[in-house]
Amino acid sequence: MSNVKELQTTKRVAQVLKAVSEIVGPNATGEDLSRLSKKEKLKICIKAETSMEEVNGMIQQFEAMQMMHQMLRYRKKAGKPLPKDQAALKMAMAEDSDKAFSRE
Repeated sequence: MSNVKELQTTKRVAQVLKAVSEIVGPNATGEDLSRLSKKEKLKICIKAETSMEEVNGMIQQFEAMQMMHQMLRYRKKAGKPLPKDQAALKMAMAEDSDKAFSRE
């Protein structure tokens, strides 16, 4: 990706994040984002001057990152090695997902 495209993408993401912060609050969690109503998402779209598809995509990315961080915290706490690449992360998710995402 060229520097110009990266800069444009970064600016667009910043616009969406600013709009989310204004609508939901600066300390919004993944749970807050997953519970957004269509009306709230539309407000974010209007403020950020973007599409619903892009807002939904960013929410999905945030939720995926949260899951990945939860998995990494579990593995570190359990004394297991942290994955070094994407393939190792997929294996770790398959191996430990039931333990890492349980409410215990």
